[in-house]
Amino acid sequence: MLEHRFQTSRQIAQFHFADHANVATSERVARRALARLEREQLIRAVDGRRVGGLTAGSAISTWHLTGAGYRVLTGRSDRYRRHDPTTRFLKHTLAIADAHLIVLAVARNMHATADVAIEGAASRNYPGLGGERQQLQPDLAAVIRGQDTEGVFEDRWFIEVDLGTESIPTLVAKCEAYETYRRSGLEQADTGGSFPLVLWIFDSERAASRVLALTGRVHRLGRLDPLLFRFATAESLQQTLSTGGAL
Repeated sequence: MLEHRFQTSRQIAQFHFADHANVATSERVARRALARLEREQLIRAVDGRRVGGLTAGSAISTWHLTGAGYRVLTGRSDRYRRHDPTTRFLKHTLAIADAHLIVLAVARNMHATADVAIEGAASRNYPGLGGERQQLQPDLAAVIRGQDTEGVFEDRWFIEVDLGTESIPTLVAKCEAYETYRRSGLEQADTGGSFPLVLWIFDSERAASRVLALTGRVHRLGRLDPLLFRFATAESLQQTLSTGGAL
């Protein structure tokens, strides 16, 4: 909850209580734990908005830390500021948490491990085209490490979650930022020469048309390398991650 800021009861059950016999049991245990933490004023429910996420049927309860909960987790005495989130912000935050859960599920199914960084922890600083300092901030940065019949593998990803609220030109500009960062060579210097694939996840009523629109723009722009980018809907995300982005 400290990492994602807001999480639903269902997400908390999957992150922390997934080792129980079945989903119903894990969610029941999670509800008891959440009720206890709420009584102790360490967490608080946002309100009754149904905001979903990448996975349909999200639990209605959405939680965040209180100031006391923040101090218990961090040991810090500075004031914990939390502003009431807009529905748009909340939807995006919960969708990022769902994507995180899917990365972990894919890694488990592959008998692999996953390292996932969220937003601020996933950010990268790099020089812009004019030498000015720029910051790239993926929604998620993930590394899945494992072994298959072909040997040891390491799949690196920068992940962006699109809920249909940004214009296609805005998404293209983000793609251009990834291309500029790739050309800086900074990431490759830390990873032994490899650069993560950039995975766009589209989850909205217009997901299919937005995938086509962004894919078309990426291929038409000569300054972008189409092989750097992958595009998925919420339904195809697991398959894309499981194949390492194979085309």
